[in-house]
Amino acid sequence: MWLLLSAIYVAFLGLSDVVIDLIAVNYYRVDVIILGLLNSLWILTYIISSRIASRIAENKGSRPLIVISILAMLSFFVFLFSLGNFYYLIISEILHSLSVALVRNGISITILNNLESEKWDNANRAFFQSSMFFEGVFLYGTSVITLKSLINSVTALSAALLAVGVFLLLLMPSSNLSISRDLFRVEKSVNSSLSTISILSSIGYEPLYAPSKARVVSRILESRYTLTVGDVLVSVVGFRLSNSFFFTPLAFILLRILGLSSDSALAIYGVAKIVASISLSFFPNYLSRKLAVTILMVRFLVMALLVSSFLTRSYELIAALTLTYLFNIVLDAKLYSLYIEASLASNPSTYSVVSEFSNIVGALTSGYLIALGGLPTTLASILATTLVSLRVIIKTSS
Repeated sequence: MWLLLSAIYVAFLGLSDVVIDLIAVNYYRVDVIILGLLNSLWILTYIISSRIASRIAENKGSRPLIVISILAMLSFFVFLFSLGNFYYLIISEILHSLSVALVRNGISITILNNLESEKWDNANRAFFQSSMFFEGVFLYGTSVITLKSLINSVTALSAALLAVGVFLLLLMPSSNLSISRDLFRVEKSVNSSLSTISILSSIGYEPLYAPSKARVVSRILESRYTLTVGDVLVSVVGFRLSNSFFFTPLAFILLRILGLSSDSALAIYGVAKIVASISLSFFPNYLSRKLAVTILMVRFLVMALLVSSFLTRSYELIAALTLTYLFNIVLDAKLYSLYIEASLASNPSTYSVVSEFSNIVGALTSGYLIALGGLPTTLASILATTLVSLRVIIKTSS
């Protein structure tokens, strides 16, 4: 139950994230460069907050993070929906980023400390899927009542967030113990040691059944495919950069270039996320190397069509965003799982920090790519970073 409430809470934050960009473009009339700078401020705040939040969660548990997150979001609503003052928008970005960093780290630590390692993948997948579904519902619901009505209903929105947050606090299990992660580290260390002993024994002496030289070489070569944290993080950087080059200017493209209204954009975002979250149920829990590579390249093609403004009809935009969201959540879960395996479940916040540091670089440069180099430069950048993200996927043995 607590994981479901966590997904609903994070969905509120996701709704707020989209609303910030729409308000920035529609009400404050910012250009794509300023939009990129605002996103960079959000990410920088996230990086700093995530480091602090990780330490608090490790030492004090997740509940203090949830409490501060709720207070930050309540303040966020006040500043964001005041309108009229650009500095309020900047403060809103900081408060929202702080809240997201706190709750994400709290949820990650709670999952790792309270579930067996065999359930981590399924728990993370269920959390991503549920939060995306509820975020889609909230986005579409906002498009129905209109963004203007949401702005005028800040009290009701704050009360709903507070209610979800309080129930989450009451039901969230303690995250002070780390038995699950300790057992996982021991298990991985033992497996690694047995693998090393197996290889050395094949080389060091001749048993009753002596393997051939070819088989020995094959086993040594297989050991080269052992994942390292560096391998995973390089792919994470490429993956996140390509996402930033796509998503940072997306609101600007929809509202300014394609001429959509804020409510139409919210409906497209919402329907796409709902369909993507449901479609995720039909994806296998384990992605083979071939399937992961295929998904990554199809994702690039879809991004290219949308960024180039080739798609203009609502159903085309929904289909493109649906595939992008779907592929992103599958690939992100895959990379996170690989990181947990490679790092022996140590410092889960490092994954988030590297991800967001990559995002800050992408956000800072995405606006300039469009303003100075045009869409061809943006497309080339998305392609280059997509190829970088292939590194760890290709290196996996299957």
